[in-house]
Amino acid sequence: STISEGMIMKFDSRGASKEKQFLLPNWADVDFLYPIPKSPYREELGIKDNEFVVMYSGNIGKKEDWDILIETIKKISHEDEIKFVIAGDGNKKEYVHNALKNLKNTILLPLQPKSRLNDFLNLADLHILPQKKNEVDSFMPSKVLGIKATGRPLLCLANRNSSVYLEIYKNDLGY
Repeated sequence: STISEGMIMKFDSRGASKEKQFLLPNWADVDFLYPIPKSPYREELGIKDNEFVVMYSGNIGKKEDWDILIETIKKISHEDEIKFVIAGDGNKKEYVHNALKNLKNTILLPLQPKSRLNDFLNLADLHILPQKKNEVDSFMPSKVLGIKATGRPLLCLANRNSSVYLEIYKNDLGY
């Protein structure tokens, strides 16, 4: 079983019989995740109403292109109206935190409690998903549908042949 069409194609390329393949796509609980006008996190984190929040939330791991994101954040660190919020955990967390810890335009947080996930995802004016170019069909981030359930826009940097790119493009889930 798998969660994306791209992974099914990988099964096919390896000769797996169609009868043994099962697609069970990701989903989001829209009773738990939904749009709200203003997240209480803005006040809690000291983010002003006129500041644009760009967020990454989730696994801070090897599949994400942290170098391009870090470079971007540093290049626009002088822009007072843009705040980057990066929350999560993973094997690249220390690397990312060390690279960004002294920048005034960046807020670094641990994973937030599930009970507050809706408030947290609604903090973003734009969610980002920076995937490495060479990551093609080994994953399909479940966060995509959670983000869309909150009605927030998503910018995904991904290989055009990857499952995540194809799902986002085919279903009009982001750019």
